[in-house]
This record gives sequence, C-alpha cells and structure tokens, in this order.
Amino acid sequence: MMNGKELIIAAKNDLESHRNLLRHMQSRKSKLPDGCLATRDYDGEEYHLHIHKVEGKRVDDPISHYGKDAGKMISELKERSNIIHGMPIVKRNVNALEKFIDNYRYYNPLDFRYGNSADSRLYLDDDICINDWINEAYESNPYRPEDLIFETRCGINVRSKSEGLISDISDDFLIPKRYECKVVIDGHILYPDFLLVRPFDRKLFAWEHFGMIDDPGYLVRNIPKLDIYPKGGFYLGYNFILTWETRHQPLTRSVVVEKLREHNFI
Repeated sequence: MMNGKELIIAAKNDLESHRNLLRHMQSRKSKLPDGCLATRDYDGEEYHLHIHKVEGKRVDDPISHYGKDAGKMISELKERSNIIHGMPIVKRNVNALEKFIDNYRYYNPLDFRYGNSADSRLYLDDDICINDWINEAYESNPYRPEDLIFETRCGINVRSKSEGLISDISDDFLIPKRYECKVVIDGHILYPDFLLVRPFDRKLFAWEHFGMIDDPGYLVRNIPKLDIYPKGGFYLGYNFILTWETRHQPLTRSVVVEKLREHNFI
C-alpha cells in the first residue's frame, strides 16, 4: 500500500501522463477527417460509409469511392472515433487529478506539536507508529543462538561483522530497526536480517545481506528467498535492500551508507 507521499507522486505522474495523452488527442483530431465511420452489411458483405456534412447537410459516402485511400480513410475514421469517445474521460481525469493534488494533505502525526508522543491510535491503518514499533516485542530467529557472537552498539548480538556494521550505521542515522524479526509471507517463515522503518514516511523495508555469495551451497539455500519477498510486498529497489560480499570483498561502510542514501534514509 502506498503512503501519502507516494500517493501524491503517483497522482502527479498520472496527471502528466493524462495531459500528454490529451495533447496528443487534440493534435491528432485536428488532422483527421471530419465525420464518422458507419459499417453496413449487404447480402452478407460488409461495406463502410463515411458520414459527414457538406454545407450543413448529411452525406453518406461509400468509402470504396476513395479508391486506393479507402484503407487509410477507414483507419483514420476509427482513430477519430476512439479519440471522440476517449477525450472526455481523459479530460475528466485531468480535472479530478488536479483537484485531488490541490486538496490532498499528507497526514503525519509527527507534524503535530506533540506528535512525538502520539500512539498508534492516531495513525492511519498500515501506517507505523515508530514509538510503538520500537518498543513492541517481536519473535526473532530461534536458529543457532550460539552464533550470535558479534556485539553492536545498541546492545543486540548479530551473526557477522557485516550485520554489525549495518546495525551500527543504522544507529548512526537514528533509523529504527529489528534484527531477524519473524515475517510470514505466503505461508513461508522468513527472518530478514533487518527490518527498517524509514523515519520521514514510516515505510517498512527489509534488508538481506548475503555474506558468502561465493559459496554455491550458501546461494542454493538463500536465493529462493528472493522469490518469496515480493509476495509480501517487498520489492528489490523499492522497499527491499540486498547487499552481499565474498571472502575477498567484504562489505564496507561506504556500501551501507550508499544503500541508505539510495533509498532516501539519509
């Protein structure tokens, strides 16, 4: 589901698309022949008429009279018909989108004077109250807790130095996060390395770090997860972040920071 800011962006893009189409329709209409196309059946054979006016009087011209240009005339009259029927819809959509964009106001409790103390009851459905989200208990990955040996500044232990790097840099920029939080998608249980909430619009992101991408067995076990995440609304390049490393090319701070910039966290 789109949040308010994304909704406005989508509406503006849709408005521009409608305006472009309307300009094209208006331009094409002026270049097409007047009148309309009529199709008749005579003894099982279809023929076409060009219905138009000459000196205010209706004229039904058999299109066969146009000779070699008959096919062009039929095509252009069909195009004109489509434009005549489609243009009112496009115009109404342009007006509706303009009014929507002018009148819509993004609702964000954090903009209120005491918004930082607002609880989830003042938020829209599917919006995330960061205060509640941070303090809410969640079910974490029960697999091999003895592997959680790398300490982070926020006090959680993670499974690798790279995960610790992601955690610490997220804290540097005050990004709310959960480590290996249980997520159920299409009947599959996943534990993304991190769930992050982008503070300015409270959009939820999943972050997976593939720490041994040069290990074929590791890839076989982990690549299938990439097919599951989209079923839960997590799309690569949109709200799903993927990083990786090899034995000879470890994850670096600059890569993590660039990923956060790329997705407008910082």
